Order: sequence, then C-alpha cells, then structure tokens
Amino acid sequence: MRQTKEPITLKELAEQTGLSISTVSRVLNNTPCPVPISEKTRKKIYAAAQNVQYRPNLAARNLRKKRTLTQLGILVPSGVEVQKNAFMWTLVSSLQEHRSNSRVQLTLLSYKHHHIDEFWKDADLLAFSGMFLCMPQDKDLLFIDSHQKETIIPWLFIHRTPQHCPYVTCDEQEAATTLANHFLNVGHTNIFFFNARTDFVGRERKSAIQTACQSAGALFHEISATDAKEGYQATHEIFKHSKNLPTGCITTDYNTLGVLNALREKKIRIPEDISLAAFNNLTGWTALSSMEEPTEELGVRAIQMMEAIIQGKKNISKGESIPSLFVQGQTIAPALCCNNINKEKRDTLSHV
Repeated sequence: MRQTKEPITLKELAEQTGLSISTVSRVLNNTPCPVPISEKTRKKIYAAAQNVQYRPNLAARNLRKKRTLTQLGILVPSGVEVQKNAFMWTLVSSLQEHRSNSRVQLTLLSYKHHHIDEFWKDADLLAFSGMFLCMPQDKDLLFIDSHQKETIIPWLFIHRTPQHCPYVTCDEQEAATTLANHFLNVGHTNIFFFNARTDFVGRERKSAIQTACQSAGALFHEISATDAKEGYQATHEIFKHSKNLPTGCITTDYNTLGVLNALREKKIRIPEDISLAAFNNLTGWTALSSMEEPTEELGVRAIQMMEAIIQGKKNISKGESIPSLFVQGQTIAPALCCNNINKEKRDTLSHV
C-alpha cells in the first residue's frame, strides 16, 4: 500500500489499474487513440483517478512540452457579444489586467447553448492549461460539472455555483434579499419584479424577493422582460389593465431602460409616485438605486484561483462568494411619502 502523501503519478495510476501508461494518459487527456478504448476501460480509469484524487502537475507538463506561455480559455455561450455586454466586458478586462505576468494569455471561446458537449468533444483542450466557464445555462453547467474529472485541465466557473468544480460567484439570494428589504423597510407593500433572466440567477433573485415579500406581508409580482423593449411593453400593459398598481419596481439590467421610458411617458414620477431600483445600473442615471454585481472582483479572484490551481498550491478554496454592493441612490422613498399614484392619476393612466 502506498504510504506517502505525495501526489500519485501517472505511472502509479497505470499500475493500480493494470493498464499501460499510454492508455491511461490518452483517457485522462481525452486524446485520440489508434485503437478505440472501451467505455468500460474509460470508467475504470476515471474511477481509479477519482479514488486516489489524481491531479496532474500542469506546470511540469508545460515544461515538458517546452511551453513558455500559459494559455487559459474563457468559454462563453454563443451570441454573447463581449464588447456590448457590460458584465462580460468588465470580467474579461479584469481577468486580463490581474494576470500574474504577461506569459499568461487568455483566449475567448464560444459554444452553442445546450450543446457544450459538442465543444467538449471537438475542442483541443490540451492546448490550454485551464478553462474559465462563464454564464452557462443549467444543462451546460451540469455537463461540465459531471465530466470535469475526465480532463487533465482544471475548469473554473464564474458567476455559477457547481457541485464539483471550483468557482467564484456572488450570492444572488443575499443581494436580492437586501434589495427587497430596502423597499419593505420603508413600508412598500406591492413589489413588481421585472425579471430579465430565466436561468439560475433569475430564479435565485425571484425566490429571494418573493420570500422577503411574504415574510413582510407584502404582495409580489414577477414580470418577464428580457430587454428594454419588453420592459417598456410590460410597463404599459401593467398601467393599462391593472387596478393593483405597484408601489415599488425592481428591474434587471437592460429592461430598466424600457421601464423608465414607459413611466416617463405616463408622467409617473420617481420616487414621488413610485419607487424603483435595479440589479445593475446600466442606464447612466446616477440617481438610480441599484444592487451592483462585483464583476471586477470576480475576475480578480478567478484569475488568482486558476493560477494557484495550475501551480499546484495547497489549501486552495473550492469556491468563493463575493458580496454585491448596494448603491443608495434617490429612487426609493418611504411609501407614506409617496402619493402611490393618487386616484385621479390612476383614473387617467389607462387613457394615456
């Protein structure tokens, strides 16, 4: 029995499985083989590697391959335009800026929504020393999280919380609860949440706001609005047909612009008639109260954690959760100070 606490080598892993070093290496490296390796053999190797917590020395591997650069991939869903997406632009800039040195290079990659398995099969993963996975949908998150032991490179999730892979994220439930409480603590009793997301983040925010409202005895309504256009249309519909108008609105990212434009057209004042706050202020309106994601800090911690994993450092945290920041603007007022859209204005809104 192996007594040392030193990391197990590929040779020792091959001896334990009774297979050749080349076979074990090909399976763990996900490299082609002249003779197909059976699924039974692959599972045997994965199970053995997991049992002894085998982890390759990536720094030594790069040295053997005479690599002078450390290539890291940033994997995002197709359709995400980094230059137009405030979160991704800030994140990628932060990853780039906080590298330990210029020999660490970043490459932006994309995959089709719900088809990350195709990327997994086709990509040359061994060209990279590590891979960041940003903003995956649930199905893609589960695929990588369940297959990450089948690849030699480490994967690190950004703004998601997997079960097995390391991650850096922010606590969406805490952020949403904090934002909701700013309304509830000043007496608001009818909160409308304009949710732009259908993924894990959107569900976490909805659940937290709804729970906070229920605990305070306030009404909660979720409105699906993925962008400014839908936010604009949804706001018009609410004030056209509903007699149960909101005392406060919580918006998300770009749908905030649509909600604001619709309220202005109807001459509804903020915060005199209605209070409003947003997840992430992308409007440029400095008076807007908002809950801001710690995007730059996510990038800082992600690159630091990835480099530590590659260097084989010990006692690395499996995951980190960074708190969001509430920006106290001027758009949340006590409910008693608002006229909550007086009866005369209510009667005229449906005709605007």
